[in-house]
Amino acid sequence: MKFGKLINFWPLIILIIISLLTITPFLHSGFFPVHDDTQVQRVFEMRKALSDGMFPVRWVPDLGYGYGYPVFNFYAPLPYYIGGFIALAGIDVLLATKIMIAGVVFGSSFSMYLLAKEFMHISLFLLFSLGFGNIIRIRNLDIF
Repeated sequence: MKFGKLINFWPLIILIIISLLTITPFLHSGFFPVHDDTQVQRVFEMRKALSDGMFPVRWVPDLGYGYGYPVFNFYAPLPYYIGGFIALAGIDVLLATKIMIAGVVFGSSFSMYLLAKEFMHISLFLLFSLGFGNIIRIRNLDIF
């Protein structure tokens, strides 16, 4: 009976291991390899605006060559709110960005796991959750 319950956790354990392998570039100190290096700046600006008492954050005064830019009107602000609040808690902005992106990796993998589990056999939903959350290269391009 106990062995049967353990088998039910194997897909989730595999999913966690693969997700950890996906975020290994974030485990090193310093900046991580990325094609879009504005993420840290946006988290910094969100933290700065939140600490100034601006909510909802719309205008970022330091971007746009010092003239300001309404970046959070045009770009989805939710991840940067999460990173900004993490940075407000006293964590370094770079580490807050890493935590924010790692949360996206784990959250998307686990969400796809739960969705696929409702509609598919165990081998298929594990494959879909691994593929969506971690393995597909274009997904990694979107994350990093």
